[in-house]
Amino acid sequence: GSTTKINIYSKNRDQFDDELQVNTTIRLPVRGVSLSTSENALSGNPGSTLTYIVSVSNSGSDPDDFNLGYELCESCNAWVVSLSKYSIEDLDEGDSEDVQIYVVIPSSARSTDEATITVTAESHDDTTAFADLELISKVNTVYNQYVTASTVPVLYPGDSSQFNISITNSGNSIESYKFS
Repeated sequence: GSTTKINIYSKNRDQFDDELQVNTTIRLPVRGVSLSTSENALSGNPGSTLTYIVSVSNSGSDPDDFNLGYELCESCNAWVVSLSKYSIEDLDEGDSEDVQIYVVIPSSARSTDEATITVTAESHDDTTAFADLELISKVNTVYNQYVTASTVPVLYPGDSSQFNISITNSGNSIESYKFS
């Protein structure tokens, strides 16, 4: 703390004067933020949207405003990410607010693909009060095929014939087929 001296006096009549000494303290707010989620890894089919719920907590000493964002892994340009909000205003110290993170899996994604999204939060007043959280999005394996055949003739015992079968793998993974 420090001491401040206050002088009070009459300007016009010189009839009184007094002084007062006051101890003063300047309190600087401490800024802090943290991010958490109950589930940081989700998976879905190609073309579907995954929804994560991330809790933003004010771990500072005073109400604060927070800016939210995300970073996408380098090879994940086809993945579409959005947040339900990009800022939180006037969050009291010790309080939390939930934000939804939406991740759209590309319709062309293979079962081996995945994306890491880093969600970020920082204090509006102090960018050194910063937190991040990694979310992992994976692609389910989808087995799907389309089989067509040319007209198959009626065969009697001892007959043989030829016909065409076409199989299209319309899934997102390698498949093997057995004919019997």
